[in-house]
Amino acid sequence: MDYASDDDRMTNAERLAGHDPRAAAAHFRAIARDHGVDDDVRLEAASRLAELDGGAAAGALRAIARDHAVDDDVRLEAASRLTEVSETAAIDALRAIARDPAVDDEMRMEAASRLPELDVRAAAEALRTIASDGGIDDVFRSDAAEHLATLNPEWSDEAARLDRCGGRAARPPHHHETHRGPVPPPASPRRPPAPPVPWWVMVAAVGIEKLRSFSAPTS
Repeated sequence: MDYASDDDRMTNAERLAGHDPRAAAAHFRAIARDHGVDDDVRLEAASRLAELDGGAAAGALRAIARDHAVDDDVRLEAASRLTEVSETAAIDALRAIARDPAVDDEMRMEAASRLPELDVRAAAEALRTIASDGGIDDVFRSDAAEHLATLNPEWSDEAARLDRCGGRAARPPHHHETHRGPVPPPASPRRPPAPPVPWWVMVAAVGIEKLRSFSAPTS
């Protein structure tokens, strides 16, 4: 990654913005979508692009927000800036971050917390995912369950169940867990097979038996 080159590209794009906005927009878009450019520079280019072409900026910001190679905080910031140019794209990006198990727990919770003002159902979906994820820290999982309960009173019972069960409530029970009959006793362990008798023991036994038959008195 060449930081000097990244800065030079941004400088050239900004110079163009004054007299050739279309060319500047093309430069900013190319920088924002270049995986070899520093994450923060990509975000800055996408933000500058929003001043020139909102549609192109929405695509660039969404690409950054959904890029797993980009730092979590930059992805979240890109998703947040999307609200200024496309709420639909912002909802998609925030939901993707909130449901991504590879993202830091705190960032996932922050993304889910920004969804209610845009789409309550998308927020509920994201919060359920976090609250039912047993791999997330209990603090954030409980926080997600509490947020879910505040979105709609009808979801309070579900939220309490998720919080109480430590994320296991979302897992459907196995058939044996719903069995209501008597629990069968555990099977007794099998006795290991007896070891084979060595050949020399068998030969000795036969010889002893023959000696006994010879020495026995005849009638």
